[in-house]
Amino acid sequence: MLPDAALPVPASLMTLLAVFSPLFTAPSFRTFAGLACGFLAQSGKRTVCGMLTGAGLSRAWPHDRAHYFFSRARWNPDEPGICVAKLVIGLLAPDGDPVEVLIDDTLFRRRGKRVWAASWFHDGSAQGPAKTGYGNNWVVLAVRIRLPMISRPVAVPVMAKLVIKDTVSPSRLWLARRMVTRLARELPGRQLHVTADSAYAGEELRQLPDGVTWTTRLRSNAALHDLPPQRTGKQRTAPEESQPPARPRQDRHHSSVLASHGHPLRQDRDHRRARVHLPVVLRRRPGAGHRHPHPRQIKNRLRPGPGHYRQEPGRRSRYRKICREMVD
Repeated sequence: MLPDAALPVPASLMTLLAVFSPLFTAPSFRTFAGLACGFLAQSGKRTVCGMLTGAGLSRAWPHDRAHYFFSRARWNPDEPGICVAKLVIGLLAPDGDPVEVLIDDTLFRRRGKRVWAASWFHDGSAQGPAKTGYGNNWVVLAVRIRLPMISRPVAVPVMAKLVIKDTVSPSRLWLARRMVTRLARELPGRQLHVTADSAYAGEELRQLPDGVTWTTRLRSNAALHDLPPQRTGKQRTAPEESQPPARPRQDRHHSSVLASHGHPLRQDRDHRRARVHLPVVLRRRPGAGHRHPHPRQIKNRLRPGPGHYRQEPGRRSRYRKICREMVD
């Protein structure tokens, strides 16, 4: 029971919410508990006012109390995410098994000039050929678990980071690597298996902590011959054992030459398929008597007067006869 509002809270839910009490002050924790109950009970839009309505506090609390909690209250958004991750992994993930982490970004569509950090981003769920949308882009980290009552696995989102363009954190991979590093620090001794799409592949993966594996799509310029060498301050070159074997070079003067060619052939060319030079046949130009008459010449002979050739019967046979006479 909340001390300042008649809000009945089940004992099981209050046990879970009590885990978050060290992260807030006493007034902020009461607001957090009320909004959490309203978030679960609300069947419509889960906005700030919607959560107050779902909890039955729209008349008991002023709306600015809930808005103050999100805008000016003293609490770190990363701390509740770590607390949720520990709670989910401790209750639903078996001990000793690696933790499966899924990372992806989602676009929350917003409109208006005063929406903070809103911009144009890629939206894969958008309709039409233009897969873009305007709003806030969030990088979400979820933990993949299996529940006994469901046959398929479930992804529980635990952490999120906002992509802010023209700042120090515009990269989604940079934000994802920070969240994974923080989660690995809070879970010592547990292995993390991260899975993401091709947008989360780059040089940031070199700074992963121990015990973290990252599965993603390869880049088009990825080199698979060996691991990258250590930085020495000089120009980086691949080691000799990792380079592909060079082809044996041969002097051009000692290479095999066919009789029908004047240039040496490469060693990988099949000599049995030698090109045969066919004789060049020049087209004989027809004489003046074999030229086809110009259409104007035929038209002048067919048309003695204006509109006469259209009314004369048998003009097609006469056309052929004139052509034969002019060719002969």
